[in-house]
Amino acid sequence: MITMIGWKMRTIMSDRELTIKDVSEATGYHVNTIGKWRRSKGMPKLDGTELDKLCEALDCSIYALLGKSSIDEPFKP
Repeated sequence: MITMIGWKMRTIMSDRELTIKDVSEATGYHVNTIGKWRRSKGMPKLDGTELDKLCEALDCSIYALLGKSSIDEPFKP
């Protein structure tokens, strides 16, 4: 699952032209943390609120981040 999330993060960030810094600033996570997630070097246990924050920054649904739907599906709180 970690590898899938990292791959989806790279894909979504590329499609939306988001940088690691953009996502870091939007979520409050350090740039190194976002970079590790993007490279599939680890993923912490995120609760629903934290996943929502990440998905909002990426402008995607949780299902898209988990690879269960299209990345074109926008974030819906």
